[in-house]
Amino acid sequence: MVIVILGFHSIFTTYGTWLPNEPRGSWSTFVASWELYRFGKATTVSTTRSLANQPYDRNTKIQMQRVLKHPPVRLTGDQARTAAMAFAQTPYTLHALAICPIMFTWSSALHDETYGARSGISNRNRHGHCENVAGTRLVRRGRIADGMCI
Repeated sequence: MVIVILGFHSIFTTYGTWLPNEPRGSWSTFVASWELYRFGKATTVSTTRSLANQPYDRNTKIQMQRVLKHPPVRLTGDQARTAAMAFAQTPYTLHALAICPIMFTWSSALHDETYGARSGISNRNRHGHCENVAGTRLVRRGRIADGMCI
């Protein structure tokens, strides 16, 4: 049986809103900050289901966010527009784009003419490319500090 993927859905969280050692779990395998590591090692999970509704200690999360190099990013309307314009300039066909203060999500078909399923570009690479394009544009336009992630 051949499985054909017709499209995919990506979710990007902004800097500091979902940490690698988040008590609810994360898809990270490493905590790069010693200050953050004191709260524990990466809480790697293998599920593809959302963990957002899992209970957690909000006070611990706030303490974790306080040791970050930058404050957590909450996109303003102008930052959200900048990210959306950057996505529009990628070679992918976007069928939906939702940008919220702490994340953005988009859906794309894999059968677009130039970058279709036969192009060899994986969903992970598309996700990374779009994240990089949006982050670069936000930095260039002075919307976020250089070195911060979206």
